[in-house]
Amino acid sequence: MVEIAPFHGLIYNLDLIKDPSKVLAPPYDVIGKEEQEALHRKSPYNIVRLILAREEGGKDRYSNAGETFRRWIEEKVLLKDTRPAIYPYYQTYRVNGRERTRKGFIALLRLEEFGSGKVFPHERTLSRPKEDRLRLMEACKANLCPIFGLYADPLRGVERIFEKALRSPLMDVTDREGVRNLFYRIDDEGLIQKVKEIMEDKFILIADGHHRYETALTYRDLMRKRHKGFTGNEPFNFVMMYFSNIEDEGLTILPTHRLLHTIPEERKKVFIEEARRYFEVEEVKDRETFYRKLEERRTQGPSFGLVMKGLDGYYILAPKPSEVEGLLKGLPEEVRSLDLTILHEVAIKGLLGIGDEAQAGQRHIEYIKDRERAVDMVKEGRYDMAFILNPPDIRDVIRVVKAGHRMPQKSTYFYPKLLSGLVIHSFEV
Repeated sequence: MVEIAPFHGLIYNLDLIKDPSKVLAPPYDVIGKEEQEALHRKSPYNIVRLILAREEGGKDRYSNAGETFRRWIEEKVLLKDTRPAIYPYYQTYRVNGRERTRKGFIALLRLEEFGSGKVFPHERTLSRPKEDRLRLMEACKANLCPIFGLYADPLRGVERIFEKALRSPLMDVTDREGVRNLFYRIDDEGLIQKVKEIMEDKFILIADGHHRYETALTYRDLMRKRHKGFTGNEPFNFVMMYFSNIEDEGLTILPTHRLLHTIPEERKKVFIEEARRYFEVEEVKDRETFYRKLEERRTQGPSFGLVMKGLDGYYILAPKPSEVEGLLKGLPEEVRSLDLTILHEVAIKGLLGIGDEAQAGQRHIEYIKDRERAVDMVKEGRYDMAFILNPPDIRDVIRVVKAGHRMPQKSTYFYPKLLSGLVIHSFEV
């Protein structure tokens, strides 16, 4: 059984912070150095001063984050809600010329091990980001940003509750990408109980925040060792999460395209011809037709696009099942049919000779969200080739993770990203 819970959220004092857009920020892991500095300049209370604090005054950034966090509470920059609540959070955005709204809510989730059958990861994690987030969690004793979780409910029970209950938002902020963020509070005990009951039989798929979820598990275990008489209901047994319904029409997954560089000349020269052994290769003369045909292929089986430096055309590669089978041997059945698996195992590893270690270390490969920019950079001669992908289907992701496997690296980009700073879950306040 999945257990969610309301909590006394820490929220910016909107009598003091007249313009919430000045204190909110994107997730920490998509903020570059220039944007980090810009956010620091934007407001002395911007959340970036906690999630990406700087080394100042002879103190490390974790100590500074902890001191800043406690000072904001003392100075009433952050106020604790008087009643436990859940926080509906809607994001309206445009993608591919269409307006969509992704609906969800922020609440606490009782932490569960990945083997419990209740919470499923879909990506692998790295040790360094987990160490970083653990030090920050220990300094602030709080969840500063929600993890992004998905659940499946074709009946849309939670959404129906919100349709009747939501009034004026606490915050209405349009972010840097033109996404309108509407943030609400529900503290009615009866409504919260209904939401809890709806969620009980669901499983949770982590969309974004794998490192922070694993960090929360580590922190919980550390705290349990320090508190021998723990009951299981202490705040550190829970993690703050944003929950959104997989069945919601506002869910968007964008593809992550691959840019390749420093490929040996002898490999590049023969790539197209060698690829014909494993793939049906279709050449397209113009870019718009290339995009259209690639998108049409989504329902026909695995495929991906290719652009190469020095070649005028655009190529669509669809695997020949009998030929690629040998290169995919040993991989789980649920993973073998994915576009990305075939791309990485057959094209990148098999034909270009870039092994698993080199791929993981990104020695010849970079990742990019913007397909136009990816194609332009190859046509301008800045990269050797670009592989252009269709977005993964969420049901393929679920099929893979429920079988106990993980998706290939950089498989999913859930759009839009959640804003940081809307609400904080403190373990102590």
